[in-house]
Amino acid sequence: MHAASIGLHHVVVCEGKMIEERKAYVAFGVDPAGIACATYELRCANDEEAKRRAEDYLDAHEIIELWIDVRRVARLKRS
Repeated sequence: MHAASIGLHHVVVCEGKMIEERKAYVAFGVDPAGIACATYELRCANDEEAKRRAEDYLDAHEIIELWIDVRRVARLKRS
């Protein structure tokens, strides 16, 4: 088994088969004006997992913006 990073993806290969793919997401804690004050790197299988994990940062920040590469996945607000 070995792991490799390919661009924004992290892949684990076992016996020649891809068994896990993790994408590099970035969650930004932003102020109401949209200025980033914190950055968190996440490795997740998909957008839904990344959103669930990014919600944890709403305890520390009023707004979290979740990105993968140049695509904004979500803008989460504390309720």
